[in-house]
Amino acid sequence: MRRREQKRHACLWQTTAPTALAIRPQREHDAHTPKIEATLAGSGLRATSANQREQSIEALTSEGLSHPGEISTLLLIAATLALAAALTSAIWQRRVALPTPRTCAT
Repeated sequence: MRRREQKRHACLWQTTAPTALAIRPQREHDAHTPKIEATLAGSGLRATSANQREQSIEALTSEGLSHPGEISTLLLIAATLALAAALTSAIWQRRVALPTPRTCAT
């Protein structure tokens, strides 16, 4: 099973370097956490607990879900403005013809 996971990881991430390391501490704020953070300092990696990681994922997904609502609102506003501009243009171009009544030639 371990070999299959490594192959899948290498295929998905296009690298064999690890992207996560799970450590199961005895309690939430284990004595090893400062040592891990000191070891990771300057490497671009960070030490987070499972709860912190879960909270960051929740925050990112809820932020991502708010964008479609904003986009749809902007599209409605843009469509309304485009329609208003088109109608204004049509009326403006026919402004001379509108006040004069048309008569039928007999």
